[in-house]
Order: sequence, then C-alpha cells, then structure tokens
Amino acid sequence: MTPALIQSFGQIDATFTAKKQLQHPYEVEQKGMTRLNLGEDLFQAMNVERRLWLDENCTAPVSFDQLPRGAGQKYLFADPDEAFHFKLRFGARVFP
Repeated sequence: MTPALIQSFGQIDATFTAKKQLQHPYEVEQKGMTRLNLGEDLFQAMNVERRLWLDENCTAPVSFDQLPRGAGQKYLFADPDEAFHFKLRFGARVFP
C-alpha cells in the first residue's frame, strides 16, 4: 500500500469516529470486559445481559465498540440519562 492510501484510510477512520462521537457523545467504559479476562461463556452472558437492558431501557440510539488495545467494551449513548442509568446498573469496571 502506498503512503497516500494509508493516509486516506486514516482520514476515513477519523471521520467515521468523529461522526459516531457526535451522534453518541456519552460513553460508558466497561474495562476488563474481555473474553481473555472472563472466559467465553461469562463474556457472552454479560454481553447478552447488557444488550437486553439496552433494548428494554433505551429509546435514544446506542452504539458499542471495543476499547483501544482490547481492554474492554465501551457503550456510546445519545442520551445522557440513559448513559447514567447504564453506568449505575453495570458500573465502569468488570471484575472476573
């Protein structure tokens, strides 16, 4: 790949990330929520629990992604109240 192509991909990624942050400015991190820390079964169970909660309790758009270097999960909310309630329910750090 040429340096110009690599730079172009970087700009596209930066634009996508900026748009996502504008649409979902409220972030709740779940540090430690990884397959490596929790094992596959517990990780999947925790994901399902959170996604069900999101479906039942959120009316505004919600997105989720991995933290940098696979340190856990992050949930991005459009509504600050929903982000606050999610953080109250699930906290910010996951302990195995």
